[in-house]
Amino acid sequence: MSKFEDMLIICAFLTILRFHCSTHYAGYQGAVAARNALLPFTDPGVMSDDVPSTTFTSPEVASVGLNEKDAKSKYGEDAVGISRQDVKNIDRALCENKTAGFIKIVYLKKNYTILGATVVAPTAGEMISEIGVVMKSKMKFDTLATVMHSYPSYAFALQVMAAEVYYEKLRKLKGILSFLKRLGF
Repeated sequence: MSKFEDMLIICAFLTILRFHCSTHYAGYQGAVAARNALLPFTDPGVMSDDVPSTTFTSPEVASVGLNEKDAKSKYGEDAVGISRQDVKNIDRALCENKTAGFIKIVYLKKNYTILGATVVAPTAGEMISEIGVVMKSKMKFDTLATVMHSYPSYAFALQVMAAEVYYEKLRKLKGILSFLKRLGF
């Protein structure tokens, strides 16, 4: 085997063990090192589950954070919500006739925190980056419904998925709102 093939095997093994072996992660760590050289100990460079990963195939395959199985194992079956959208239902995909794939977002039901996502779509790398930003900024999944997305875009599906979760949240509050209305609030 060549040194390149050896390196690929090592990277694949480290990825399985959840070590990050990618150019974007190396670039991030380089920037952290540069910042710390100029401003010592200002950035620990610690990355948690919000490191995105993309395989540039057709369609692209991307993920960030926990998958459904790991989330349910960690938080419990009933605590985890799943939002799924097939790419064949995205208007942009229909326009381009690229309908293979799906978007799956895993979140905590109690507070709508996104735990992870998997995207298989023509622009999965771009969409997973948006989800990574949402996770890093601690924005709640339902709040993503209030962020305007251009239409038609693949990422518009993220806003639609968040809106569905938001409307479900409102349905749960309907009884409380009706009660408050009867009290005159």
